[in-house]
Amino acid sequence: TQRLTLAMKLPFLLILTLAAAPTVFAAEQQACAEGAETQSDLTSCAAAGSQDADAELNRVYQAIRTAYSDDSVFLEKLKLSQRAWIKLRDADLAMAYPPRDDPDYYGSVLPMCTTDYTASLTWQRVEYLKRWLEGTQEGDVCSGSLMTDSELLERSGSAQ
Repeated sequence: TQRLTLAMKLPFLLILTLAAAPTVFAAEQQACAEGAETQSDLTSCAAAGSQDADAELNRVYQAIRTAYSDDSVFLEKLKLSQRAWIKLRDADLAMAYPPRDDPDYYGSVLPMCTTDYTASLTWQRVEYLKRWLEGTQEGDVCSGSLMTDSELLERSGSAQ
C-alpha cells in the first residue's frame, strides 16, 4: 500500500476546509445573532458574517491563482471575471434595495439586510469558484479551464 504524504493530502484537506467554511461561519453568525440585544448588535453580526465571506472569497481566489499560476491567460480571465462579478453583485444589491426618496423606507434594518444579502452573494461566488480547486474527472470534454483532480493533486505535490 502507498502511504499518503502531506503533499498528496493537501488538495483534499483544502477541499474539506473550503466545503466546511460556509457552515462554520453560519454557525458563528447564528450564535452572534442569538446574543444580540439591539438592532445595532444584529447589524454588527451581519457585518462580521460579511467579513467572513469576503475573507473566504479572498482565500479561494488566491488558492486558484496559486494552483493555476503557470496559465497567464486563465489568470487574466479570472481577474476580469472577478471584476465583472463585483459589478454584478453591486447591481444585484441595488436592485434588491433600490434607493428611495424616503430615508426611512427600509427602516433601521437596512444595513443588516444589505450586508446579509451581500454576504449571501459572496458565498455563492465562493462555491462557484471552488470548482477550480476541486477539479474535474478525466475525460470531461467540456471542462474548459478546469484541471482534472489528478492534475491539481500533481501540482500541489510539486509545490511542496
